[in-house]
Amino acid sequence: MLDIQLLRDDINEVAKRLATRGYTLDVARFNKLDQQRKALQTEVQEIQNQRNTQSKLIGQAKSRGENVDDIMAAVAKLLDDLKAKEQALTELQTEIQTMMLEIPNVPHDSVPVGKSEADNVVVRTVGDVPKFDFTPKEHFELAPCIKGGMNFDTSVKLSGTGFVVLDGPVARLQRALTQFMLDLHTTEHGYTEK
Repeated sequence: MLDIQLLRDDINEVAKRLATRGYTLDVARFNKLDQQRKALQTEVQEIQNQRNTQSKLIGQAKSRGENVDDIMAAVAKLLDDLKAKEQALTELQTEIQTMMLEIPNVPHDSVPVGKSEADNVVVRTVGDVPKFDFTPKEHFELAPCIKGGMNFDTSVKLSGTGFVVLDGPVARLQRALTQFMLDLHTTEHGYTEK
């Protein structure tokens, strides 16, 4: 998730960079929500200050033996107002949080602009690219051959396209490969697991 301060500091630059990913940031909506948040936070702080001031007056009036019913009624009204404003602020912050979760990461300046993976640029290649005397199958072409191994339908429901849910033997294989790499790097290459 993006740092909200990045949006507050230079939302137009963020919107411009996100547009290179094909994402349209609703700048007006964010600015409106953030202004409402600021206003509500200010109101909550003012009511808290009024409540604190009134509470001190109650203590002073009691020490002088004066009737404090009017002041206590005012404090009770302030508390009701405070609860309502705090509830509204919580709902507004939840709306902002939801919006922030939907905003993708901003691409680095060095990332080329493109509409698909065909526009990607190869930065470097490590090792020799193997050559086969047959056409290798993609993982999604192999998936139907493995019963309960790769579930693309469920992954689309969970996270959209481009992901896969691994089941059964394929999930165990991935876990084993991950464990192998962790063991290799921590026992032979001097890394420490944290």
